[in-house]
Amino acid sequence: MKNYITNKGGFALMLFLLVCTSCTKLDEDLYGRLTPENFYKNDAEVLSALAGVYNRMGFTVNGGNGWRIANLGTDEFLIPSRADGRWFDGGVYLEFSKHAWTPSNNRISSGWTEIFGAIGAANAIMESLESSPQKDNLKAQIAEARGIRAYAYFYALDLWGNVPIVTTARIDPNNLPANKTRTEVFDFVVSEFQAVAADLPSVLTVNRVGYYPRMTKEAVYSLLAITYLNAQVYTGTAKWAECIEMCNNVMSGNAYKLTADYFENFIPKNEGSPEFIYAISMDPSRQAGGNTFAQRVLHDSHRFTYTLPFTPQNGFTTLEEAVNRYEEQDLRKTMILRGPQFDAQGNPLKTISGSANLVLIPHVNQENSAENEGFRVLKWRPDVTWVNGAASNDIATIRYAEILLTKAEALLRSGGNAGEALTLVNQVRQRSNATVLQSLTLKNIEDERARELIYESSRRRDMIRFGTWFTGTWKFKTTVTPETRKILPIPVTELNANSALKQNPGY
Repeated sequence: MKNYITNKGGFALMLFLLVCTSCTKLDEDLYGRLTPENFYKNDAEVLSALAGVYNRMGFTVNGGNGWRIANLGTDEFLIPSRADGRWFDGGVYLEFSKHAWTPSNNRISSGWTEIFGAIGAANAIMESLESSPQKDNLKAQIAEARGIRAYAYFYALDLWGNVPIVTTARIDPNNLPANKTRTEVFDFVVSEFQAVAADLPSVLTVNRVGYYPRMTKEAVYSLLAITYLNAQVYTGTAKWAECIEMCNNVMSGNAYKLTADYFENFIPKNEGSPEFIYAISMDPSRQAGGNTFAQRVLHDSHRFTYTLPFTPQNGFTTLEEAVNRYEEQDLRKTMILRGPQFDAQGNPLKTISGSANLVLIPHVNQENSAENEGFRVLKWRPDVTWVNGAASNDIATIRYAEILLTKAEALLRSGGNAGEALTLVNQVRQRSNATVLQSLTLKNIEDERARELIYESSRRRDMIRFGTWFTGTWKFKTTVTPETRKILPIPVTELNANSALKQNPGY
């Protein structure tokens, strides 16, 4: 997945490829080429370098390895091994559904590589920008790179907890970075976001169309709100007041609002959504990334439903538990494909062999799963201008709806204004024709977040915060999960490469 800073109505920044495979394997030769004497002579060169950092945000994109490990193991996301051999990955996907992953799981190591690759890329560009004679005029651009690094560290904090903090582009092989505690990483992420917010522009002061989708103060305030929402999990100390303050910082400027239609956020031409606080731009027609979500989700025969110029891969699925959270009249339920399937003319679709009609049923197996097992979440709408299976739907990593639900939860947990919290949740529910709630509980909020943010990488964090990650059972997860599994193991590949690293407890 290639992500560019792209303005579809104007310029597309050129990719400046950075090769940084992990926090201990930075590309020193690349760093040596980025010097004040031969780079950053004009704004275009600065933006080109920043594009390379934004390009490393694949860990947040639906379908990437970072995204997969942030969603696998929940009650809303499954990657089954199909009976025809597709999607079998040596059993590593199946480890997640049973909460039985190991340090040798190659998806965990791939996610680590993506996330620390983004950190390494940001470090290299930051050091070069800070060495430039134009440094004083580049505060906002340095803050962008620093903000992406902090965002990557937020993912590392959430997934692994006890990770190294690396802020230099080159690693001394005689002084390899050791783990910091999860609390230390939390404090680092918070302090970095706070520093970045001071130097970034507000969405209210930039040309919103021309600046999109770069990082703004409001994006950082939103990331801080989400970080504070999970502070008790990360450090043992709640930060509800701080979370509410950051939500208010986003809401007070009236820069964002809910779209009238939930699905406006997921259509191909969605870059103008007033709900997007931070997004990743996709434009496969200009070699500027592509959204391949539908390709991974849909059954082969769905190509005749959506007139696709490619055959889908029959991969990602969801479980009955996720479907059953929605009321029948809730419009969001329509994005989950289930039961008999039809082509664009309304005729029944056929199975791959053509011997029967295609009817999507609940999962019976996760291994040797039949082609019709598993419901499909078609969240990002089909694109009529597909390029090799890639679509142009931009991907919002933070939407205004999440901030409304985040503030509501922080209010309720802190004993704040319960009436305001109820109003915020009902704003989200009413848009999708869900029944207006008359009172509010934490369970209501957990379920509403699951409905609204399905497949948007929040469910794992939410289940851990609400405790259902440990005590809950669902299809293929039949036992209680130990507390130590609120974080993933440090990949064995990283332990072998860096003797200073220590494995997380319980692994």
